[in-house]
Amino acid sequence: MADRGPGDESVADNRMGTAAPVSEQEYIESAWDPDREYDHGILTDRNLGTPEHGDLQGLMYEVPQGA
Repeated sequence: MADRGPGDESVADNRMGTAAPVSEQEYIESAWDPDREYDHGILTDRNLGTPEHGDLQGLMYEVPQGA
């Protein structure tokens, strides 16, 4: 599995608005750091959510099942 990073030319470059297409196979077989979303051949930053959303999920996890 290949590790890919911020300098990889296959990753969307938000500053210039350009990107080189990535095949699904290459996306699946590679580990991206930071993690990336695959959208029709273009890799973009993965949405990690907001701290507030994470806090709410944490609270919901703590609620006993069947409550």
